[in-house]
Amino acid sequence: MQRLIRGAVRQCHISLVPRKQVESLLRGLPIRPVFTSSKPSFKDDNGRSPVSVRWYEQLFPGSVDRKPIEPEDIDGDEAKELRARISQLEQELQDLQTGKSLIPLSPEDRSKVKEAITNDPTDSTGSFSETEHLPDALPCGSDDTEGELQNNKGVAAAYMPNQNDLEIKLYLPLLQAPLLRHLNSALSKVSRNLTDSVAQQNLWRWYTRCKQSLPPFLSLIPDTSWDVLWESQYRAQKSDRDRPARLRTILDDMVEAGRHLTVSQRMTLIECLLLEGRYEEAIRQWESNEAELRANKDTAQASEDLGVRVYSSGGRIEKAEKLAFGILNVRDKTRARTLIPVIAAWVQRHNDDALKHAWALYIRLREDLGSDITLDDYDRITMCFLNAGHKELALAVFKDLMLVGQTSGYDSSELYRTSLGLVDSLQSQSLDAPSLSKVSLTALTVLPRKFQNKFFYGSWMKKLLGMGEVDAAASVIELMYQRNVKPDPKHLNGIMGAWLRSGNIKSAKKALQMGWAMIHKRLELVAKRYVNSGENHHKPVEAQVPQVHIPPHLQRTVPPATIETFSLLLLYYERRSMLRHVEHLRTHLALAEITPNAYFMNHILYAELRRGNYKTSWKTYRDMSNVVRPDLETYACLWDCEKAHLGRVTHHLANFPTPRYIFCDMITFFSKLNHKAQHTTRDTFSRDLYDQIIRCFCLAHDLEGTVVALYALKDYFHLYPDLSTLRMISLQVARMEQEKTKTSKSRRQRVRSASDDRIDLAKVAQVLELLTEKREQDLQERHIKADELGGRAQLEEQLFLLAEFVRMVLAKNTPPNKPAGESIEQVAWEMGVGGIRMGDPLLPVLESGQ
Repeated sequence: MQRLIRGAVRQCHISLVPRKQVESLLRGLPIRPVFTSSKPSFKDDNGRSPVSVRWYEQLFPGSVDRKPIEPEDIDGDEAKELRARISQLEQELQDLQTGKSLIPLSPEDRSKVKEAITNDPTDSTGSFSETEHLPDALPCGSDDTEGELQNNKGVAAAYMPNQNDLEIKLYLPLLQAPLLRHLNSALSKVSRNLTDSVAQQNLWRWYTRCKQSLPPFLSLIPDTSWDVLWESQYRAQKSDRDRPARLRTILDDMVEAGRHLTVSQRMTLIECLLLEGRYEEAIRQWESNEAELRANKDTAQASEDLGVRVYSSGGRIEKAEKLAFGILNVRDKTRARTLIPVIAAWVQRHNDDALKHAWALYIRLREDLGSDITLDDYDRITMCFLNAGHKELALAVFKDLMLVGQTSGYDSSELYRTSLGLVDSLQSQSLDAPSLSKVSLTALTVLPRKFQNKFFYGSWMKKLLGMGEVDAAASVIELMYQRNVKPDPKHLNGIMGAWLRSGNIKSAKKALQMGWAMIHKRLELVAKRYVNSGENHHKPVEAQVPQVHIPPHLQRTVPPATIETFSLLLLYYERRSMLRHVEHLRTHLALAEITPNAYFMNHILYAELRRGNYKTSWKTYRDMSNVVRPDLETYACLWDCEKAHLGRVTHHLANFPTPRYIFCDMITFFSKLNHKAQHTTRDTFSRDLYDQIIRCFCLAHDLEGTVVALYALKDYFHLYPDLSTLRMISLQVARMEQEKTKTSKSRRQRVRSASDDRIDLAKVAQVLELLTEKREQDLQERHIKADELGGRAQLEEQLFLLAEFVRMVLAKNTPPNKPAGESIEQVAWEMGVGGIRMGDPLLPVLESGQ
């Protein structure tokens, strides 16, 4: 019993470093002398070079008093003994910090120690008083350990946690106490929301720090805290790569702390070992817990499937197959999906017999599942063959998927029966060696004639790209070449786009190589066309791109590039500000004689916009719009250029279009669309674009254009002003009033303060309020209540009030001989919306009522 208590005391006091012992020992040592050597003279009067070294003792650094000393006295027996003692103490200190000197206790011994400590007759509460304190250290292995324990009975009881409390209680020195305090705080926070990813990471950070700095605290964590720690990390995102390692660490720590793992936790431990690639350890864990896992009714099925995956991943395919067949023959054939890991394991052996065995298991799976086989089952089996490089067998599986629901002699089950000479359904006897030797894999992969085209392979590649298997889709291209099926350019464009979007450097290099190979194929095609016609033509220009390794699927003849190919490369270069490559690409587009589309033009415009070349962007639009029909995104870019141009602090650019000109061009584009295209464009017209257009008119101080734009956007795109629109127009009016008050004073004197701006906006708000009250009175005279207006009528009324406010400001600033209404009508014709109705929305209703 004394040995158990001594081990418990070591665990409880492991965080208290016996630093005072080391310091007291060092204080008793004599100060090691600091030696200096005199610099010898290398030559005497006779030209000789005698070398001699004299040693002196310096009492302390910087002292002028030095005492000659013999070097033989430096390393005496006493100094060697002291150094050995210091090394021993340092080793003990390291063992204490790493926890190597802890005595592991079994659960029975741990309960005895707890009972012996808590049943203290001197203290009925089982805890120590605040006046008591822990000693700095207890000498490990000392004979006085038992006496120290007797003098601190209440102290050791404080290490035993309250099972109903979440907090981990441990008396620690001042420098180590914050670690445990942060851990308890993190436990409390994550217990309120176990799915909070930030709280999960914070809890794990403090848990690992406490584990490194406080070795004994694992045995002191309450069960509630273990549950919170486990559940929080178990509910972390499965996409987190560190999740399996964290879960395994927690489970190992729980076992070390003497906590019994549940059946689900044991299964999770095996899953984590599989994900980490520790297959042998996973097999040992499965075999040691197999009886208990399979005996549990709730987890029996999942544990059996786990056992098949464990043996398959560990290379013990025969055991995995035996276990899977035992499940199918004795229990339920609908669980045939457990054969998929076995199929993947056989495929990895890369020999004919193993492939035949894997194919036979695939046929067995189809027979057992019947109509219950799902799309996911086909996808998993297809990827088993593709990942192993067996494209022909993967193609045969995809063929079966396309033949689902059809009666065909090309079905894999029918072909397999024909190879074995069977008439009835397949049995397990079909998997023996003599039967498998009759199977020809070449005969099993025959495709129907209707599938020998690029559209069938294209649908397969589209499915693989949707699954995120880009490399597998690229391998299908090689398979098409092998079967004399020419791929379509859109197939390669799809793979190239997926590679560029992946963000992987190697994938990006393969995509760029593929794109430029297609471009050069297009240039060769154009040059050949001119040669055949007898005309002279330029020689194709070599692409100045980094040389990368050409994958096997690119070493064959690739189809010529299309505008989609150029657009993908342009997007890649433009987002990385690779301007020279962008210009190089535009040059090749002209040489390839391919007409650009709106997508290509838009990214050219955005590239110039990011460089600040607004005028170049507009010129590019004018040049390319002669052959390219713009879209709504084109005008979104032009309005961004207009806003950046009007927001310049310096003088505006000459010959740059005004907001009225761009608006007229946009309305002309919209009017030329057919009804369906107009409906699509109207649906994609966003509120952000609406605000950008109004903002440009406000920055240009164009009140007439603002009124026309409000009504035109309502008629053409069915959008009405909101609070943001009201704020922009109010700021426009307030700033125009400020411009009138400017004098010839210095710039510093003309700067208005923020309070003055608020005053101007307040005045605008007062005018709007008065205008609203007047409008309500007019409606009351017409027996119309403004509060009863709803839906579209309310939006029309808000638009009318805002337009009336702008008209009132215009009337104030317009000469009497030129009414504001006439100037607005003239601007409307200038903006391409002449004749648009901009009057009272309720006037037609009143006239019809009369």
